[in-house]
Amino acid sequence: VPNIWIKKRDGTIVKNEMGPLVDVDKMPLLDFGLFEDARFYRPMQGRVWRMLPVETHRGCPYTCAFCNSPSQNTLYKGEINQKFFRKRAFRKVHEELRHYIASYKAEAFYFWADTFFAYTEKEFDEFCEMYSDIRLPFWCQTRAETITEERVRKLQNVGLMRMAFGVEHGNPEFRRRVVRRHL
Repeated sequence: VPNIWIKKRDGTIVKNEMGPLVDVDKMPLLDFGLFEDARFYRPMQGRVWRMLPVETHRGCPYTCAFCNSPSQNTLYKGEINQKFFRKRAFRKVHEELRHYIASYKAEAFYFWADTFFAYTEKEFDEFCEMYSDIRLPFWCQTRAETITEERVRKLQNVGLMRMAFGVEHGNPEFRRRVVRRHL
């Protein structure tokens, strides 16, 4: 079985080779039918919303010292020459959003990505155009240094209701030198 390591009784370790990464555009649509209905409701902005998660990225392109993504990026590049950080195609995200609206009566979404703004300017505009067809409220998380007034305005125009980001430490020198967050 790829990716499995086994420790035998005598203490030796058998390390199976790594398998290929999952193609995030070939994953089936999630079936939330096994969850009780109450699982979908979340309070936000003074209201309770029927909210579902949508994955737009897997991993992160940044190299913060406290995160597992840099080591995942290094591991997969070195072992099987693949990038751990992957972005889903907007057509697949759109298909998933439409599915959740039709099948689960979604009223809002939260975008499940370590850094939602890890898009080029072209990709960011493509996302906004794709989501302008949906226009349901959503929240996302990103990095402080990726935020611009223009990007926030564009997202507000298509449904952004909340954004979360962390600075990780108040001391700029510690943040730069130890945590490796360059804001």
